[in-house]
Order: sequence, then structure tokens, then C-alpha cells
Amino acid sequence: MKGNKLTTELAKELALVTAVILNEGLLHGSVCQTFDNAYKIAEDFVKVYPLDTKWGIDYDLEYDEVISNFTEAYINNQND
Repeated sequence: MKGNKLTTELAKELALVTAVILNEGLLHGSVCQTFDNAYKIAEDFVKVYPLDTKWGIDYDLEYDEVISNFTEAYINNQND
């Protein structure tokens, strides 16, 4: 059962990170136009910042600020 909980937690984390990316408008398009890219960025985000990351302890920035910075860096790396 613990494996299912982890899967549920990861799914929730991916959904939240994707929602923050879309809400911030960093990909400059509609939800339908940018969802796949936002989800791919969210997948990479949770690899770098796993579920056990201690926000406010390990990182000085707020959760959504880290997501925004990560997304901007991801976009800039794609454009290089």
C-alpha cells in the first residue's frame, strides 16, 4: 500500500507543479497549447526537488518561486 501512496503523492506533486507553471503564464500560451511542455518541466522538477524536499528549510525561496526559477532556466536552456 505504501507504493500506491507514493504514486498518489507523486501524481499530486506533478499536478501541483504543472498548475503553478500554467498559472504563472511562463510558457506564453493557453493551457491546451502549453500543458504537455508544462508537464514535462514538472517531471524534471520533481527529479531535482523530490517529494521529501524541506521547503523553507533546505531552500530560502518559496515553493512557487523555485518552480518559476526552474521553469525559466529550463526554457532558457531549450533556447540555447
